[in-house]
Amino acid sequence: MASNSEGIRFLESTTNLKKVIKRVSGRTPSTEVARDISACLQQGRLFFDAATASPLQIRPLQLYYGMEGFAKAMVLARTLRSISTLVQSHGLSDVSDDATTIAGMKVKFLEAGIFQDFNDTVAQLGVLKYYDGSMPKQEAKPFESAIRVAGTETTLEELLRRIPSLQRSFRRTFGNDPLCWSVDINYNHGLVDLRIDDPILFAGKDGLRDIVAKWRAKFPWLNNWCFSHATLAWNNSVLIFTNREKPRSGELADENLIQANDGFSAKTNNESGVYWLDILPPLTGGVEGDRLAMIDKLNGVELPDSSIQFAAAFLLSSLARYRPQVWQHALSHSDTQNKVADDGALSLIEDFMESALNNFPTLVRQVIDPSV
Repeated sequence: MASNSEGIRFLESTTNLKKVIKRVSGRTPSTEVARDISACLQQGRLFFDAATASPLQIRPLQLYYGMEGFAKAMVLARTLRSISTLVQSHGLSDVSDDATTIAGMKVKFLEAGIFQDFNDTVAQLGVLKYYDGSMPKQEAKPFESAIRVAGTETTLEELLRRIPSLQRSFRRTFGNDPLCWSVDINYNHGLVDLRIDDPILFAGKDGLRDIVAKWRAKFPWLNNWCFSHATLAWNNSVLIFTNREKPRSGELADENLIQANDGFSAKTNNESGVYWLDILPPLTGGVEGDRLAMIDKLNGVELPDSSIQFAAAFLLSSLARYRPQVWQHALSHSDTQNKVADDGALSLIEDFMESALNNFPTLVRQVIDPSV
């Protein structure tokens, strides 16, 4: 496993930082602030580099401390605040029961701390990237503030369920559908097609209706989009929704579903278009690149997946720090007379840590220097 944090080194130079931040914000940070950012970046990089070579017994600690250092750097670079102004708290609390499984560990969201500062910094940068013909374009679509989840709790399983890079591993581990999925945007003069590839193949009209109903149940905002057409391709059900008003009888009614090639199209009567940004929630992935993904709300709040990763890393660090015997038991894959092996989610957790170590530095670079 290799860390992707080498590109952070350029930004550890206060000279480079000042130039980058001036270009991005129009303001030059003070030398003191630039040093604070540089120190946080270096700390994050060193923890990530250490984590790539460390045994699993301690890797969660290094991963979280690295994330925390990077998070502070992003907050300071975007606000030009001194590190002394940051609330010296994680902003999260481990409220797990002593007898819980690893996947059942619970985190409580507090009102203030580095989690809140980090979330609100990244949430403001939410963006939808797409192509208008051959020209790349983007529209701001921010996520919500962390104060919206203050006082609520969730489990490690529910956090991992909402991380796009883990969607297939999650299903294999728990047998449940993840609550995130990749989606493509095809923009054409204000009309937008949303594409979802489902590995479950539909059979006939009823099978298609079932699949569409499944996605709308998982992501209710899809009810505001009109089903357009579906086909079987690349061993997937390829579903297309568009930003048009639905016909009165419903686009999935028998009389409106027309068989075409390897699928069905919904008959339309040139229904009016609906402004796509009004019916589309924030999608993750726009800051780091153009691979967009939809994520279900967490406790009713639209949070970026980077915040969800931060909370998951916090829980795992708490596990390694305060319940080392539980973590060691899972790593041993052993059953004892009094305790069964709690290793069912271990592969998924390893996938999460590897994904975070590889991808989180990309977020850091793009938040601080979007021109990269």
